[in-house]
Amino acid sequence: GIDRGLLGTSSGIHGLDSTAPRPWIGYPSGVMRSPVLAVTMAILGAWTSHSSTAVPPRPTDLGAVDRMVASRVDEVWQAVVDSPADPLAWRTLAQVYHAHDLTGLAEECYKRSTELAADDPKTWYQLALAQHDLGEPDAARRSLDRVLVLTQGYAPAYWRQGRWLLEIGQETDAEAAFRRATVVDPEDLAGWVGLAHVLIAGGQPQQALEILFRVLNRDPANGVAGQLVGNAFRALGDEEAARRALTMGTGMGGYFPDAWQEEVLAQATGIGNRLRLLSARLERGDVDAVLVELEELRVSHPRNVGVLNKLSEGYLHRRDLESAAAVLEIAYEIDPNEFATLMHLAQTQKLSQDLPGALS
Repeated sequence: GIDRGLLGTSSGIHGLDSTAPRPWIGYPSGVMRSPVLAVTMAILGAWTSHSSTAVPPRPTDLGAVDRMVASRVDEVWQAVVDSPADPLAWRTLAQVYHAHDLTGLAEECYKRSTELAADDPKTWYQLALAQHDLGEPDAARRSLDRVLVLTQGYAPAYWRQGRWLLEIGQETDAEAAFRRATVVDPEDLAGWVGLAHVLIAGGQPQQALEILFRVLNRDPANGVAGQLVGNAFRALGDEEAARRALTMGTGMGGYFPDAWQEEVLAQATGIGNRLRLLSARLERGDVDAVLVELEELRVSHPRNVGVLNKLSEGYLHRRDLESAAAVLEIAYEIDPNEFATLMHLAQTQKLSQDLPGALS
């Protein structure tokens, strides 16, 4: 489902089937009449084998990519050229592409890595993430199924399976996946939150609330759990409690640790991808340290609306509405039509009880 022409790949790994019969025209299998022909065919066979692994895909125009990103791509791309049979080199290249939204190229490299090391669950997992990002949910679920054959000890694989099953309406199987996640790692809150979601949908909001209150006791700033508390109260018919819970959940984070996904994000370089990493840390609750880094970025990039918006998010996480509003005013002056700025302004005004301002 990937248009390789649009992606601009130059991979030599497609279209060569080493298992296909060779048309040795006029000769029985395994017989060569001419020594010269035999040597020629041996050379061609070696070249074909080498070309199937030695030319990894790359963007058609690296000049249009951020300079730091282009340098990193060159580095890891050359590592694959130097070691075309190394599955780790292919996976690292895939991770770099994936971290910089070159996801079609990432999928191709992940697949090559799985061909070289078919029993590595991490590579299959990251391939599944890339396929899901590309809008290939069936392929993503198949890759994730492969992960769960190879390892039964990684809880995020189970709760992610639950989420993806919910996307296609398979609530019973999703519930089983979430429950399995809670058994594999009871400390991983994502499995519990997913289970609560299924229980609410299945008409068991009281059981869901018991789970969600335990989650919020561990992670009071978890916005996903807060929103689900509101949904559970609404299912119980308590609209006032639902309204309070849903209001409190607005603006809070909802990050769940996933080491294999974070390994991909760690490959990010450049300002945009640094902001994405900082965003993940905000969701994880590392607010004060992230604010320090964002203020430093603000000094070096004073008119970068993305930096200003992320800084406002940090202040919203801290519930410092005055600082968030001040930063957003600057962002609005720079670009009054930026969607993220308007949304953050509305959110800040809502939390400040300025509903007319938020609506406007």
